[in-house]
Amino acid sequence: MKKPNWDERQTFVNYRLSHHALMIVFGLLLVNALIKSNFEISWADPISETIILIVIPGMYYITRSIFNDAYIGTKDTIRKNIISFLVLALIFGLSSIFVYDGPYIDGGLTQSTAPLIASGFFVYIAFLHIIKRLISTTE
Repeated sequence: MKKPNWDERQTFVNYRLSHHALMIVFGLLLVNALIKSNFEISWADPISETIILIVIPGMYYITRSIFNDAYIGTKDTIRKNIISFLVLALIFGLSSIFVYDGPYIDGGLTQSTAPLIASGFFVYIAFLHIIKRLISTTE
């Protein structure tokens, strides 16, 4: 029989934090819709807007999960996660080289900011794992 990656406490924390992240998504979508409909402001290209609206709750969820010991399962290692997220950051960072327009045009973010935001998100996650590893080695 296959052993589960998380224990009961980790599962509960994951459910609770994912619920919080979902509420953050709802709030961000509501605020974004109100701004766009009432003030007719287009602050970003649809792709960049979507990435930002996903990254914010993602940062909340992953940060809280890592420091509540609910993100890394028993089979996963912090070192493997650090390498994986840095590789993802590098891929998105390199893909931003092939975009020809500037990141900010006519008062709004362009689609060229999407890979940069994604790259920054993965660097952030790798940085959190590095901090977690430093904390766990000192304990």
